[in-house]
Amino acid sequence: MSAISLRILACEKCEFSSPHKHNFDRHMASKKHLGGGKKPAKQYHCEKCPYETANRGNFYTHRKNHLFRELRQKPSTPEEEDKEEVKEEEVKEEEKEEVKEEVKEEVKEEVREEVREEVKEVKEEVREEVVVEVMMEVMMEVMVEVMEVVEEVKEEDTELVEAAKTLMMASKKTK
Repeated sequence: MSAISLRILACEKCEFSSPHKHNFDRHMASKKHLGGGKKPAKQYHCEKCPYETANRGNFYTHRKNHLFRELRQKPSTPEEEDKEEVKEEEVKEEEKEEVKEEVKEEVKEEVREEVREEVKEVKEEVREEVVVEVMMEVMMEVMVEVMEVVEEVKEEDTELVEAAKTLMMASKKTK
């Protein structure tokens, strides 16, 4: 006879334990435990009991169970039946609104990312324009300096030419 070993994964922060790794991982990723630096999941809270979960599907199933229990207790009057129908519609509308809010947040994040990318592209374009402008300014400054040096050289050349002429005339006189 062989012994079956069953490994139990236990949370160090609370009394949760499970033999199933996926259940343990989900527990550790919950808002309460922030498992391994993961982003905390959105928590869904039941308005009729203390139940809460980070899994939207589990939450909707839980709410439907409340509805089914209530429906099993069949209303005895048409007014009560109408109230139950209104409740069901309200729950459906709430679910739609929650999904709409989640989608809205996802779209906001996508738009933020797109805007960040556009800003990055604009910065690159502006950077290229500024580099060209600065290069032109520096080139103009260098050209002005070169022109000044050329003028100085011309003046020195003129003085040298005059001095050479004077020397030549002096040497002709001495011959």
